[in-house]
Amino acid sequence: MTIKQFLLISGLTVFYSMNLWSQQGISQDEKNEASFIEASMLLVLDKYEEANETFLKLLKEDKENATLNFQISRAYLGLENKNEGIEYARKAVLFDSQNSFFFEHLIDLLLEEGMMSEAIVYAEKLYLLEPQNELYFNHWIAILAHQEKYDLTVNALQERIDTYGASPDLMLKLAGIHMKMGKSKKTEQILKTALEDFPRESEIHLQLIAFYVDRNDNEKVKRGIDQFKNAFPGKRKLLLEISGLGKYLKPNDMTQGNPLYATIESNQLSLDQKIKELIPFLTEFVNNDNQESKRILLEAIPLLEKRYPSDAKVQSIKGDIYFYSSEYTEAIKAYENCLKSKKNLLVVWEHMLYAYHNDGQSKKLLERSENALLYFPNQSVIWYYYCLGLVENYKYEDALYEIDSYRYLITNNLQQNINAKLLSARCYLGNNQLDKGLEVLDQAKTEEKKAGISTNKGNPYIDLYRLLILSEDPAKEVEAQNLSIKLERYNNLPLYQYATAKRLSQNNQLEAALKAIDRAIDGTYPNPADFHELKGDILFGLENIAAAKTSYLLAIEKNGNLNKINSKLNRLN
Repeated sequence: MTIKQFLLISGLTVFYSMNLWSQQGISQDEKNEASFIEASMLLVLDKYEEANETFLKLLKEDKENATLNFQISRAYLGLENKNEGIEYARKAVLFDSQNSFFFEHLIDLLLEEGMMSEAIVYAEKLYLLEPQNELYFNHWIAILAHQEKYDLTVNALQERIDTYGASPDLMLKLAGIHMKMGKSKKTEQILKTALEDFPRESEIHLQLIAFYVDRNDNEKVKRGIDQFKNAFPGKRKLLLEISGLGKYLKPNDMTQGNPLYATIESNQLSLDQKIKELIPFLTEFVNNDNQESKRILLEAIPLLEKRYPSDAKVQSIKGDIYFYSSEYTEAIKAYENCLKSKKNLLVVWEHMLYAYHNDGQSKKLLERSENALLYFPNQSVIWYYYCLGLVENYKYEDALYEIDSYRYLITNNLQQNINAKLLSARCYLGNNQLDKGLEVLDQAKTEEKKAGISTNKGNPYIDLYRLLILSEDPAKEVEAQNLSIKLERYNNLPLYQYATAKRLSQNNQLEAALKAIDRAIDGTYPNPADFHELKGDILFGLENIAAAKTSYLLAIEKNGNLNKINSKLNRLN
């Protein structure tokens, strides 16, 4: 039924019901039904307040009516009152525990609010309601895995395999979870069993080959490639999707159908002429995310590497393909190879430092930016990454000193001046010089205003770092809370959730703080060490010592502030 049909039928029903209402002898139940239909129509028309008023009146007479509770939940969501929306969604499920639609509605709300533990409970109940529904099962285990409840995920997968039999999808999921648990032997065993049971499933072949590539097991990789080619002669290009496999492939076998093949294999063209033929494909991929162009490039690169081993230009192009694919680890490898033979390529250095930052390798970012300054002492972009490296390695005094050199090069560049002030604010925050941090952020905001940039179009991190600094000071809770409300539009950014978690933890709202930091960690952020450290602090406050220790150790693994975190670990003993 379309929305228009629903509105027409609802309207006619309401009209008919209203006429009945005016007649003698109509029962209270019929009046209530007419009111419910009228309110439901108002809900469809986005008149949430009027609809909810009627629903709540009806609920007084029928408190355990699941459908009424569900409609009230929808109305509250329309009124942007998510807490009430969730509460009534819970009641709808409680009063009708067989309605899968009510469960789906509640689970979606819980996930949106980051209430993962509760979402897991209801996702399992929904699955058990319809155990043969693969969608419900996959949804449940996806939430489990997302929360790193790997033992429970493994148990659920194994139980489903035992009950309904193995499938390629279930076996791949089971192998993937064991891989996340660091159980390499078990992962290999599952993939090999899956291959025996489903020899015609190309994805199992590919995953097993990728597993061996990650372990640099050359013999098994080569054997896997040969098996794949024999089993799927028409699908050989799928091998190119496996990161790091290029060195094992035979270019002529894989790329003769590539439109660049003849050009690259030509003996009459120079390398520069061949690279010129690649540029339109790279441009099309970068500008329009054209995946076919990307595929052609990834097929062409092994051919070029074979003819021109370790040539800087080839490695630079290879790095760019991975860089613009956000595959930063592979991009770094190519760029480093490029710089082995040609050191003075500014764009390569710039891309590589960006990649190190976004790959979370802050130590390498600092080390390589220092190296880059030897070749480009007057390039502001290199100075920026050098200062950023100092900040992310907690060398705040050094960073503040070097930021002055960075500022010297960017006198008339507004955006880079803002970046310099943000770096300074981070240093002052790290040194607990909160007033200085706020002062430098005020300066950044003033510069934007002078340039005619409105608040809504300015750099969001000025306000986000202000929120984080305010959140460090319990005495400024009201100011932090007010700013947090203003910045709600940035609630999908990890830094916003991190600041929220900090503010809540400072006020001993630890359960809410834990939800916020989990949302921050679930997002994408180049260096989440501080996030895991804060999570450890929150878990310590909740007296969950084992989990706190795990978070602190993960923060150290992510290049956290070693001395600071070790002192926190000592208090756990």
